[in-house]
Amino acid sequence: MLPGDQLFAGAGAQARPDDLGVRDRDPGLKMLTLDHLGVVVSDIDTGSAHILATLPVVECTDRFDDETLGVSVKFYRDAGGLVFELIAPFGDRSPVLKTLKQNHRLNQLAYICPNIAEAGAALRQARAVPLGPPKPALAFSGSPVQFFWSQLGFVIELIEAPGHRHDFRPCR
Repeated sequence: MLPGDQLFAGAGAQARPDDLGVRDRDPGLKMLTLDHLGVVVSDIDTGSAHILATLPVVECTDRFDDETLGVSVKFYRDAGGLVFELIAPFGDRSPVLKTLKQNHRLNQLAYICPNIAEAGAALRQARAVPLGPPKPALAFSGSPVQFFWSQLGFVIELIEAPGHRHDFRPCR
């Protein structure tokens, strides 16, 4: 270990962007904070039963049926603090129906940001492609979300909801 490295070893989620070498990147990327991983399922109840049987989940939220986005979602937190979201189609025109058919279940990385326009511009600069305009999300109290397609073949979700906290409760 080099002198000074002990300050960063094991910093994990507490590390600041400048600690991790992000300081030289676009300022729009520095303001992103990971909120959750998104997993697409055919329906929330079946997905929930599987998740609770196979992962160390300790808390979950209520289910959100979001007509505007065309999805049903439910959030889970495991014993290590990782948050993930089950995403299921809600309606015949749901944007995740194609994802289900292609069997791409681990779908997205979702980030909280203070300014979706600035963060979106940074992603466009990095050649991520917007999948549509920002839309209000029920699960985030109507705050806007926007999805981008990464060149690595996964979705990046931006959520303009600084300070948002999921309303977790014990799962059964």
